[in-house]
Amino acid sequence: MISAPIETKTTAPLRSFAITVIACWIVLGAAAWPLARSRQVPVEIAVPVALAFLTEISFYLLPGFERLREWIAAHVSPVRIAAAIAVTAPLPYLIFAIPTGHFALFPFLILAVLTIAVAFWYVPAIQNRELSILRDTAFLLILAAAILSGIFKWIYPAPIAKLPMETLGHLTLVRCSVMSILLIRGTDNMAFGFIPTLREIRIGSMWAAVCTAVAFPIGLALGEVHFTRHSWHPLQMVFQLLGIFWFVALSEEFFFRALLQQWLTSWTGNAALALVAASCLYGACHLKFPNWQFAILAAILGLFCGIAFLQTRSMRASMITHTLVAGVFRLLLS
Repeated sequence: MISAPIETKTTAPLRSFAITVIACWIVLGAAAWPLARSRQVPVEIAVPVALAFLTEISFYLLPGFERLREWIAAHVSPVRIAAAIAVTAPLPYLIFAIPTGHFALFPFLILAVLTIAVAFWYVPAIQNRELSILRDTAFLLILAAAILSGIFKWIYPAPIAKLPMETLGHLTLVRCSVMSILLIRGTDNMAFGFIPTLREIRIGSMWAAVCTAVAFPIGLALGEVHFTRHSWHPLQMVFQLLGIFWFVALSEEFFFRALLQQWLTSWTGNAALALVAASCLYGACHLKFPNWQFAILAAILGLFCGIAFLQTRSMRASMITHTLVAGVFRLLLS
C-alpha cells in the first residue's frame, strides 16, 4: 500500500522524460533527412551529425522536467551530478567528429576542460556552503568568454559548407551550465522550462508588442530595419519561432535575466539598476564594430525581456517576449 505511491513519484517523471525524448528523436530524425537532402549533405556526414544533435537534445531536455530535476537534486550527490555532466558533455562531439574524420585531440581536450570546469564549478562551494559573488561572477565570465571567443567554431569544424557545427557546442555548453546551476548550485525561482503558461504567454506577448513599438522606429532611424518582401511558408515560420524560443531565447534569457539580472538585484538591492545593467550588458554582447546600432536594439530588447521577467518571476515570460520580437524582425523585417 505504501510502495506504489513512492514508485509513482520516482518513475512518473522519468517516464515522461523518456517519452518526450523518443518523440523528439522521431520528429527531428524524420525532419533531418529532407533537410540533409535539400542541402546536399552526403549520407556519411548527415547520419553522424544528426545522431550528435539528437544525443545532445536528449540531455538538453532533462532540466526542463522539474519533478525529475528535483528528484535528482535530492537523491544524487553534487559530485556524482557533476561527474555525469562532465562525462556526457563530449559524447555529441565524439559522435560527430570520429565518423566524419574531424576528431582532433587538442580541441577535444579544450572542450573537456571547459565542460569539467562548468560541471564542477559549484561543487566545492556547495560542500563548504561558501557561495560568493566572486564565484558567480567568474562563472558567468567563463561562459561569456567561451561564447564570444568563437572557440566552438574551432572545436566543431564544419564538415561541409553551409553546415555550421558550432551550434552543437553552444547547446552542450548551455546544457552543462543549466544543469550545474539548477542541480548543484540551486537558485531562486526562475520558472525554468520549455512550456509557458497562459499568463506567461499573455504578459510576454504584451511586452513584446511594447518593445516592437519602441524598437521599430529606433531601428528605422538607425538604419537597422528595412522593409523587405519575404516568402516564408507558415509552417517554416512556426519552426523558426519554436527554434528561437527553445534554443536562442532559452539560453540568453537564462543567463541574462534568470541569472545575471537576479544576481545583480541581490548584490545591489536595486531591481531597477539590475534591470538596466543587465540590459546594457546584453546589448554589449551583441556589439560588432562598426555595427553599434544593432547593440542598441539588443539592449532595448533586453530591457523589455527583463521587465517581463520582473513582472512574472519567470524566464518563460521573457522568452516569449524575446521570441516574438526576434521573430518579427527576423521573419518580417531585415
